[in-house]
Amino acid sequence: MRDHKELGFTMVFISVLLQYLGVSCSSFGLLEDLEKKTIKNEKNKTNPWCSELPDDIIELILRRLDVLDYIRFYSVCKLWRSVAVGMDLGYSLCCRGLPWLMFTCDAKTQTYGFFSLSESRKYYIPLPTAGGLAHCCGSSQGWLLMCNSASGGCFLLNPFSGAEIKLPRLSPPLAYKVILSNPPVSDNTNDFMVVAMNATHLVFCRLGDLKWTLLHQPESSYSDAIYHKGKLYAVNRKDELWVFQLQGPRSPSARKLKIPPVDLDPRPLGRSDTEMMTRYLVEPKEKLLLVYGFFHLIRTHGYDSTQTHRPCYCDCGCDSPHNFIFQPQLCVKFKIYVLDEDNISSGSGEGGYQWNVQESLGNQALFLGRNTSKSLSATEFLGLKENCIYFTLNFYKKSFDEFHYSGIYHVENGMVESCFPFDPDTDMGPPIWITPSNSI
Repeated sequence: MRDHKELGFTMVFISVLLQYLGVSCSSFGLLEDLEKKTIKNEKNKTNPWCSELPDDIIELILRRLDVLDYIRFYSVCKLWRSVAVGMDLGYSLCCRGLPWLMFTCDAKTQTYGFFSLSESRKYYIPLPTAGGLAHCCGSSQGWLLMCNSASGGCFLLNPFSGAEIKLPRLSPPLAYKVILSNPPVSDNTNDFMVVAMNATHLVFCRLGDLKWTLLHQPESSYSDAIYHKGKLYAVNRKDELWVFQLQGPRSPSARKLKIPPVDLDPRPLGRSDTEMMTRYLVEPKEKLLLVYGFFHLIRTHGYDSTQTHRPCYCDCGCDSPHNFIFQPQLCVKFKIYVLDEDNISSGSGEGGYQWNVQESLGNQALFLGRNTSKSLSATEFLGLKENCIYFTLNFYKKSFDEFHYSGIYHVENGMVESCFPFDPDTDMGPPIWITPSNSI
Protein backbone atom coordinates (compact mmCIF):
# COMPACT_ATOMS: atom_id res chain seq x y z
CA MET A 1 0.00 0.00 0.00
CA ARG A 2 2.83 2.39 0.85
CA ASP A 3 4.57 1.73 -2.49
CA HIS A 4 1.33 2.54 -4.30
CA LYS A 5 0.94 5.71 -2.25
CA GLU A 6 4.51 6.85 -2.88
CA LEU A 7 4.33 6.17 -6.64
CA GLY A 8 0.94 7.83 -7.07
CA PHE A 9 1.80 10.89 -5.03
CA THR A 10 5.23 11.20 -6.67
CA MET A 11 3.64 11.41 -10.11
CA VAL A 12 1.14 14.03 -8.97
CA PHE A 13 3.86 15.88 -7.04
CA ILE A 14 6.13 16.22 -10.08
CA SER A 15 3.23 17.29 -12.29
CA VAL A 16 2.14 20.04 -9.88
CA LEU A 17 5.72 21.13 -9.15
CA LEU A 18 6.55 21.48 -12.85
CA GLN A 19 3.48 23.61 -13.43
CA TYR A 20 4.40 25.72 -10.40
CA LEU A 21 7.78 26.32 -12.05
CA GLY A 22 6.12 27.09 -15.39
CA VAL A 23 7.12 23.86 -17.15
CA SER A 24 4.59 22.01 -19.28
CA CYS A 25 4.42 18.26 -18.89
CA SER A 26 1.88 15.95 -20.49
CA SER A 27 3.55 12.54 -20.37
CA PHE A 28 3.75 10.15 -17.47
CA GLY A 29 6.89 8.68 -19.09
CA LEU A 30 8.54 12.09 -18.73
CA LEU A 31 7.40 12.27 -15.14
CA GLU A 32 9.00 8.93 -14.38
CA ASP A 33 12.25 10.02 -16.01
CA LEU A 34 12.31 13.21 -13.97
CA GLU A 35 11.71 11.29 -10.75
CA LYS A 36 14.59 8.91 -11.55
CA LYS A 37 16.89 11.87 -12.25
CA THR A 38 15.85 13.58 -9.02
CA ILE A 39 16.61 10.49 -6.94
CA LYS A 40 19.92 9.91 -8.77
CA ASN A 41 21.06 13.49 -8.19
CA GLU A 42 20.30 13.24 -4.48
CA LYS A 43 22.25 10.05 -3.80
CA ASN A 44 25.47 11.90 -3.03
CA LYS A 45 23.91 15.07 -1.61
CA THR A 46 22.82 15.52 1.98
CA ASN A 47 22.05 18.91 3.47
CA PRO A 48 23.42 18.91 7.05
CA TRP A 49 20.60 21.16 8.28
CA CYS A 50 18.00 18.79 6.83
CA SER A 51 19.65 15.68 8.24
CA GLU A 52 19.95 17.11 11.76
CA LEU A 53 16.28 18.02 12.12
CA PRO A 54 14.58 15.43 14.41
CA ASP A 55 11.74 13.37 12.98
CA ASP A 56 9.29 14.56 15.65
CA ILE A 57 9.95 18.19 14.68
CA ILE A 58 9.43 17.27 11.02
CA GLU A 59 6.11 15.67 11.93
CA LEU A 60 4.98 18.78 13.82
CA ILE A 61 5.78 20.88 10.75
CA LEU A 62 4.02 18.50 8.38
CA ARG A 63 0.81 18.47 10.42
CA ARG A 64 0.50 22.24 9.96
CA LEU A 65 0.90 22.29 6.19
CA ASP A 66 -1.68 22.20 3.45
CA VAL A 67 -1.08 19.94 0.47
CA LEU A 68 0.73 22.55 -1.65
CA ASP A 69 3.18 23.29 1.16
CA TYR A 70 3.43 19.54 1.78
CA ILE A 71 4.55 19.15 -1.84
CA ARG A 72 7.19 21.84 -1.40
CA PHE A 73 8.35 20.24 1.84
CA TYR A 74 8.45 16.89 0.06
CA SER A 75 10.81 18.35 -2.57
CA VAL A 76 13.46 19.71 -0.17
CA CYS A 77 15.54 16.54 0.07
CA LYS A 78 15.39 12.75 -0.01
CA LEU A 79 15.34 12.47 3.79
CA TRP A 80 12.35 14.79 4.18
CA ARG A 81 10.55 13.01 1.36
CA SER A 82 10.99 9.62 3.02
CA VAL A 83 9.73 10.97 6.35
CA ALA A 84 6.71 12.60 4.67
CA VAL A 85 5.74 9.43 2.83
CA GLY A 86 6.20 7.28 5.92
CA MET A 87 3.88 9.34 8.12
CA ASP A 88 0.15 8.74 8.14
CA LEU A 89 -1.00 12.33 7.75
CA GLY A 90 -4.15 11.71 5.72
CA TYR A 91 -6.62 13.16 8.21
CA SER A 92 -4.39 16.10 9.09
CA LEU A 93 -3.84 17.08 5.47
CA CYS A 94 -7.50 16.62 4.61
CA CYS A 95 -8.54 19.02 7.34
CA ARG A 96 -6.19 21.84 6.40
CA GLY A 97 -5.99 24.15 3.44
CA LEU A 98 -8.46 25.87 1.17
CA PRO A 99 -10.61 23.81 -1.18
CA TRP A 100 -9.56 23.67 -4.81
CA LEU A 101 -12.04 24.08 -7.64
CA MET A 102 -12.07 21.15 -10.04
CA PHE A 103 -13.26 22.81 -13.25
CA THR A 104 -12.71 20.14 -15.87
CA CYS A 105 -12.46 16.37 -16.14
CA ASP A 106 -11.29 15.20 -19.55
CA ALA A 107 -11.71 11.43 -19.93
CA LYS A 108 -9.98 11.46 -23.34
CA THR A 109 -6.74 12.99 -22.09
CA GLN A 110 -7.23 11.50 -18.59
CA THR A 111 -6.51 14.90 -17.06
CA TYR A 112 -8.24 16.88 -14.35
CA GLY A 113 -8.05 20.67 -14.13
CA PHE A 114 -7.92 22.37 -10.71
CA PHE A 115 -7.90 25.98 -9.59
CA SER A 116 -6.06 26.85 -6.37
CA LEU A 117 -7.74 29.68 -4.47
CA SER A 118 -4.70 30.37 -2.33
CA GLU A 119 -2.44 30.84 -5.36
CA SER A 120 -5.07 31.94 -7.91
CA ARG A 121 -3.69 29.60 -10.54
CA LYS A 122 -4.66 26.48 -12.47
CA TYR A 123 -3.11 23.03 -12.25
CA TYR A 124 -3.64 20.02 -14.51
CA ILE A 125 -3.15 16.60 -12.97
CA PRO A 126 -2.93 13.44 -15.11
CA LEU A 127 -4.97 10.54 -13.73
CA PRO A 128 -4.69 7.46 -15.97
CA THR A 129 -6.82 5.27 -13.68
CA ALA A 130 -9.76 7.68 -13.91
CA GLY A 131 -10.28 7.28 -17.64
CA GLY A 132 -12.96 5.37 -19.52
CA LEU A 133 -16.63 5.98 -18.81
CA ALA A 134 -16.17 7.10 -15.22
CA HIS A 135 -18.21 10.18 -14.35
CA CYS A 136 -17.44 12.40 -11.36
CA CYS A 137 -20.48 12.65 -9.09
CA GLY A 138 -19.21 14.79 -6.23
CA SER A 139 -16.51 15.14 -3.59
CA SER A 140 -16.07 14.62 0.14
CA GLN A 141 -13.07 14.69 2.49
CA GLY A 142 -10.64 15.08 -0.43
CA TRP A 143 -12.09 12.19 -2.47
CA LEU A 144 -14.15 12.07 -5.67
CA LEU A 145 -17.00 9.63 -6.23
CA MET A 146 -16.55 8.16 -9.72
CA CYS A 147 -19.43 6.25 -11.34
CA ASN A 148 -19.72 4.37 -14.61
CA SER A 149 -23.03 5.32 -16.20
CA ALA A 150 -23.12 2.10 -18.23
CA SER A 151 -22.18 -0.57 -15.69
CA GLY A 152 -23.04 1.10 -12.39
CA GLY A 153 -19.54 0.42 -11.12
CA CYS A 154 -18.19 3.11 -8.79
CA PHE A 155 -15.15 3.90 -6.71
CA LEU A 156 -13.63 6.67 -4.62
CA LEU A 157 -10.66 8.43 -6.19
CA ASN A 158 -8.12 10.67 -4.49
CA PRO A 159 -6.87 12.84 -7.37
CA PHE A 160 -3.89 14.06 -5.34
CA SER A 161 -2.49 10.68 -4.29
CA GLY A 162 -3.92 8.54 -7.08
CA ALA A 163 -5.42 6.11 -4.55
CA GLU A 164 -8.72 4.34 -5.24
CA ILE A 165 -11.29 2.62 -3.02
CA LYS A 166 -13.66 0.22 -4.74
CA LEU A 167 -17.34 0.49 -3.82
CA PRO A 168 -20.38 -1.70 -4.59
CA ARG A 169 -22.25 -1.15 -7.84
CA LEU A 170 -24.88 1.57 -7.78
CA SER A 171 -28.37 1.14 -9.19
CA PRO A 172 -29.44 3.59 -10.62
CA PRO A 173 -25.84 3.97 -11.79
CA LEU A 174 -25.25 7.66 -11.06
CA ALA A 175 -25.34 9.72 -7.88
CA TYR A 176 -25.17 13.47 -7.55
CA LYS A 177 -23.59 13.73 -4.11
CA VAL A 178 -21.37 11.71 -1.79
CA ILE A 179 -20.79 12.12 1.95
CA LEU A 180 -17.96 10.39 3.82
CA SER A 181 -18.22 9.95 7.57
CA ASN A 182 -14.49 10.69 7.92
CA PRO A 183 -11.33 10.47 5.81
CA PRO A 184 -10.50 6.82 5.02
CA VAL A 185 -7.18 6.71 6.88
CA SER A 186 -5.76 3.51 8.29
CA ASP A 187 -6.74 4.00 11.94
CA ASN A 188 -10.46 4.58 11.46
CA THR A 189 -11.58 2.31 8.63
CA ASN A 190 -14.00 0.45 10.91
CA ASP A 191 -16.07 3.61 11.35
CA PHE A 192 -15.73 4.71 7.75
CA MET A 193 -19.03 4.95 5.84
CA VAL A 194 -20.01 6.25 2.42
CA VAL A 195 -23.41 7.83 1.81
CA ALA A 196 -24.60 8.47 -1.76
CA MET A 197 -27.63 10.38 -3.00
CA ASN A 198 -29.44 10.27 -6.32
CA ALA A 199 -32.87 11.35 -7.50
CA THR A 200 -34.74 8.56 -5.73
CA HIS A 201 -32.52 6.98 -3.09
CA LEU A 202 -30.31 7.64 -0.09
CA VAL A 203 -27.94 4.71 0.39
CA PHE A 204 -24.83 3.89 2.41
CA CYS A 205 -22.12 1.27 2.64
CA ARG A 206 -19.11 0.40 4.77
CA LEU A 207 -15.71 -0.71 3.52
CA GLY A 208 -15.95 -4.32 2.38
CA ASP A 209 -19.72 -4.29 1.80
CA LEU A 210 -20.83 -6.08 -1.37
CA LYS A 211 -23.91 -3.93 -1.84
CA TRP A 212 -25.41 -0.63 -0.78
CA THR A 213 -27.96 -0.45 2.03
CA LEU A 214 -31.07 1.62 1.41
CA LEU A 215 -31.20 4.24 4.13
CA HIS A 216 -34.37 6.05 3.20
CA GLN A 217 -36.58 6.47 0.14
CA PRO A 218 -38.49 9.72 0.58
CA GLU A 219 -41.42 11.09 -1.36
CA SER A 220 -39.10 13.82 -2.58
CA SER A 221 -35.43 13.51 -3.51
CA TYR A 222 -32.72 14.71 -1.13
CA SER A 223 -30.82 17.95 -1.70
CA ASP A 224 -27.96 17.58 0.78
CA ALA A 225 -26.64 15.61 3.74
CA ILE A 226 -23.89 16.01 6.31
CA TYR A 227 -22.48 14.27 9.37
CA HIS A 228 -23.12 16.30 12.53
CA LYS A 229 -22.14 15.10 15.99
CA GLY A 230 -22.00 11.48 14.89
CA LYS A 231 -25.36 11.47 13.09
CA LEU A 232 -26.33 11.91 9.47
CA TYR A 233 -28.61 14.86 8.71
CA ALA A 234 -30.32 14.93 5.31
CA VAL A 235 -32.68 17.54 3.84
CA ASN A 236 -34.99 16.85 0.92
CA ARG A 237 -36.78 19.02 -1.61
CA LYS A 238 -40.01 18.69 0.31
CA ASP A 239 -38.39 20.66 3.15
CA GLU A 240 -38.04 17.68 5.46
CA LEU A 241 -34.92 17.26 7.57
CA TRP A 242 -34.21 13.65 8.56
CA VAL A 243 -31.74 12.55 11.23
CA PHE A 244 -30.20 9.07 10.97
CA GLN A 245 -28.21 7.10 13.52
CA LEU A 246 -25.98 4.82 11.44
CA GLN A 247 -23.69 3.42 14.13
CA GLY A 248 -24.46 -0.02 15.54
CA PRO A 249 -27.27 -2.08 13.98
CA ARG A 250 -27.67 -2.48 10.26
CA SER A 251 -31.18 -1.01 10.48
CA PRO A 252 -30.53 2.68 11.22
CA SER A 253 -32.98 4.74 13.23
CA ALA A 254 -34.53 7.88 11.71
CA ARG A 255 -36.59 10.85 12.81
CA LYS A 256 -37.84 14.03 11.16
CA LEU A 257 -37.27 17.66 12.21
CA LYS A 258 -39.29 20.71 11.30
CA ILE A 259 -37.81 23.12 8.75
CA PRO A 260 -38.72 26.81 8.72
CA PRO A 261 -40.62 28.29 5.74
CA VAL A 262 -38.54 30.45 3.45
CA ASP A 263 -39.19 32.95 0.65
CA LEU A 264 -36.19 33.68 -1.54
CA ASP A 265 -37.86 34.83 -4.75
CA PRO A 266 -35.73 37.59 -6.35
CA ARG A 267 -37.63 37.53 -9.67
CA PRO A 268 -38.52 41.28 -9.74
CA LEU A 269 -35.01 41.72 -11.14
CA GLY A 270 -36.07 40.27 -14.51
CA ARG A 271 -38.00 37.68 -16.47
CA SER A 272 -36.91 34.14 -15.70
CA ASP A 273 -36.27 31.43 -18.24
CA THR A 274 -35.30 29.04 -15.50
CA GLU A 275 -34.80 29.06 -11.77
CA MET A 276 -33.74 26.66 -9.07
CA MET A 277 -33.88 26.54 -5.30
CA THR A 278 -31.67 24.17 -3.38
CA ARG A 279 -30.77 23.45 0.22
CA TYR A 280 -27.42 22.91 1.90
CA LEU A 281 -26.37 21.63 5.32
CA VAL A 282 -23.14 22.99 6.84
CA GLU A 283 -21.38 22.47 10.17
CA PRO A 284 -19.37 25.52 11.35
CA LYS A 285 -17.97 25.28 14.89
CA GLU A 286 -20.17 22.26 15.76
CA LYS A 287 -23.35 24.14 14.85
CA LEU A 288 -25.73 22.99 12.13
CA LEU A 289 -26.69 25.50 9.45
CA LEU A 290 -29.46 25.08 6.89
CA VAL A 291 -28.78 27.30 3.89
CA TYR A 292 -31.34 27.97 1.19
CA GLY A 293 -30.06 29.11 -2.19
CA PHE A 294 -32.20 30.57 -4.94
CA PHE A 295 -30.66 30.78 -8.41
CA HIS A 296 -32.34 32.64 -11.24
CA LEU A 297 -31.06 32.81 -14.81
CA ILE A 298 -32.20 35.75 -16.92
CA ARG A 299 -32.05 36.00 -20.70
CA THR A 300 -30.05 39.02 -21.85
CA HIS A 301 -28.53 39.94 -25.21
CA GLY A 302 -25.10 40.87 -26.32
CA TYR A 303 -23.64 41.95 -29.64
CA ASP A 304 -20.86 39.95 -31.23
CA SER A 305 -19.64 41.00 -34.67
CA THR A 306 -18.01 37.61 -35.21
CA GLN A 307 -21.27 35.71 -34.79
CA THR A 308 -23.30 36.54 -37.92
CA HIS A 309 -25.41 33.41 -38.19
CA ARG A 310 -26.83 32.95 -34.73
CA PRO A 311 -30.61 32.67 -34.33
CA CYS A 312 -32.62 35.55 -32.91
CA TYR A 313 -33.05 35.52 -29.13
CA CYS A 314 -34.84 38.82 -28.78
CA ASP A 315 -38.56 39.29 -28.20
CA CYS A 316 -39.34 40.75 -31.61
CA GLY A 317 -40.52 37.41 -32.96
CA CYS A 318 -38.40 37.52 -36.12
CA ASP A 319 -36.75 34.43 -37.57
CA SER A 320 -33.83 36.20 -39.23
CA PRO A 321 -30.30 35.41 -38.08
CA HIS A 322 -28.38 38.42 -36.78
CA ASN A 323 -25.60 39.38 -34.40
CA PHE A 324 -27.46 39.16 -31.10
CA ILE A 325 -26.32 36.23 -28.97
CA PHE A 326 -27.70 34.73 -25.79
CA GLN A 327 -25.82 35.73 -22.63
CA PRO A 328 -27.33 34.38 -19.39
CA GLN A 329 -27.06 36.48 -16.26
CA LEU A 330 -27.32 34.93 -12.84
CA CYS A 331 -29.25 36.29 -9.87
CA VAL A 332 -28.40 34.68 -6.53
CA LYS A 333 -29.83 34.89 -3.05
CA PHE A 334 -29.10 32.87 0.10
CA LYS A 335 -30.86 32.64 3.45
CA ILE A 336 -29.24 31.02 6.48
CA TYR A 337 -30.80 29.28 9.48
CA VAL A 338 -29.04 27.85 12.52
CA LEU A 339 -30.43 24.94 14.52
CA ASP A 340 -30.82 25.79 18.22
CA GLU A 341 -29.93 22.50 19.91
CA ASP A 342 -29.68 24.06 23.38
CA ASN A 343 -33.40 24.74 23.67
CA ILE A 344 -34.97 21.48 22.58
CA SER A 345 -37.91 21.61 24.98
CA SER A 346 -38.91 25.13 23.96
CA GLY A 347 -38.88 24.37 20.25
CA SER A 348 -41.97 23.82 18.18
CA GLY A 349 -42.95 21.26 15.61
CA GLU A 350 -41.49 17.85 14.85
CA GLY A 351 -38.37 17.10 16.81
CA GLY A 352 -38.83 20.02 19.21
CA TYR A 353 -35.98 22.07 17.74
CA GLN A 354 -35.96 25.81 17.12
CA TRP A 355 -34.53 27.35 13.95
CA ASN A 356 -33.15 30.89 14.08
CA VAL A 357 -32.35 33.17 11.14
CA GLN A 358 -28.63 33.97 10.95
CA GLU A 359 -27.93 37.30 9.26
CA SER A 360 -24.14 37.01 9.20
CA LEU A 361 -21.47 34.33 9.04
CA GLY A 362 -18.99 36.48 10.95
CA ASN A 363 -15.45 35.49 10.03
CA GLN A 364 -16.61 32.20 8.48
CA ALA A 365 -16.79 31.34 4.77
CA LEU A 366 -18.92 28.50 3.39
CA PHE A 367 -18.15 26.25 0.43
CA LEU A 368 -21.33 24.87 -1.15
CA GLY A 369 -22.05 22.78 -4.23
CA ARG A 370 -21.64 19.15 -5.24
CA ASN A 371 -19.07 18.79 -2.48
CA THR A 372 -19.78 17.95 1.15
CA SER A 373 -20.47 21.47 2.46
CA LYS A 374 -17.56 23.03 4.32
CA SER A 375 -17.00 26.00 6.65
CA LEU A 376 -13.65 27.70 7.20
CA SER A 377 -12.46 30.69 9.25
CA ALA A 378 -11.16 33.57 7.14
CA THR A 379 -8.76 34.48 9.94
CA GLU A 380 -6.84 31.25 9.36
CA PHE A 381 -6.44 31.48 5.58
CA LEU A 382 -4.85 34.36 3.71
CA GLY A 383 -7.09 35.66 0.93
CA LEU A 384 -10.27 33.92 2.12
CA LYS A 385 -13.18 36.38 2.25
CA GLU A 386 -15.15 36.38 5.49
CA ASN A 387 -18.94 36.42 5.68
CA CYS A 388 -19.08 34.93 2.17
CA ILE A 389 -20.48 31.85 0.46
CA TYR A 390 -18.28 30.23 -2.19
CA PHE A 391 -20.68 28.27 -4.37
CA THR A 392 -20.81 26.24 -7.55
CA LEU A 393 -23.85 25.87 -9.77
CA ASN A 394 -24.86 23.48 -12.54
CA PHE A 395 -27.98 24.13 -14.64
CA TYR A 396 -29.44 21.47 -16.92
CA LYS A 397 -32.58 22.96 -18.44
CA LYS A 398 -34.20 22.62 -21.87
CA SER A 399 -34.22 26.40 -22.38
CA PHE A 400 -30.44 26.61 -21.82
CA ASP A 401 -27.32 24.83 -22.82
CA GLU A 402 -25.47 23.43 -19.82
CA PHE A 403 -24.66 26.37 -17.57
CA HIS A 404 -21.83 26.08 -15.03
CA TYR A 405 -20.77 28.79 -12.65
CA SER A 406 -18.64 29.29 -9.57
CA GLY A 407 -19.00 32.45 -7.54
CA ILE A 408 -18.61 34.24 -4.22
CA TYR A 409 -21.77 35.57 -2.55
CA HIS A 410 -21.30 38.38 -0.04
CA VAL A 411 -23.83 37.84 2.75
CA GLU A 412 -23.69 41.46 3.94
CA ASN A 413 -24.88 43.08 0.71
CA GLY A 414 -25.93 40.23 -1.60
CA MET A 415 -23.26 41.02 -4.21
CA VAL A 416 -21.83 38.17 -6.32
CA GLU A 417 -18.38 37.96 -7.88
CA SER A 418 -16.69 35.23 -9.85
CA CYS A 419 -14.13 33.15 -7.98
CA PHE A 420 -12.57 31.86 -11.21
CA PRO A 421 -10.46 34.74 -12.62
CA PHE A 422 -9.91 33.08 -16.00
CA ASP A 423 -12.07 32.83 -19.08
CA PRO A 424 -13.99 29.53 -18.86
CA ASP A 425 -12.45 26.78 -20.93
CA THR A 426 -14.56 25.61 -23.85
CA ASP A 427 -14.62 22.13 -22.33
CA MET A 428 -15.28 23.33 -18.79
CA GLY A 429 -17.31 20.74 -16.92
CA PRO A 430 -19.43 21.02 -13.79
CA PRO A 431 -17.24 22.71 -11.15
CA ILE A 432 -16.73 20.87 -7.85
CA TRP A 433 -14.97 21.99 -4.65
CA ILE A 434 -12.47 19.50 -3.27
CA THR A 435 -10.05 19.87 -0.35
CA PRO A 436 -6.69 18.34 -1.33
CA SER A 437 -5.68 15.33 0.71
CA ASN A 438 -2.89 12.79 0.56
CA SER A 439 -4.78 10.14 2.55
CA ILE A 440 -5.06 6.61 1.16
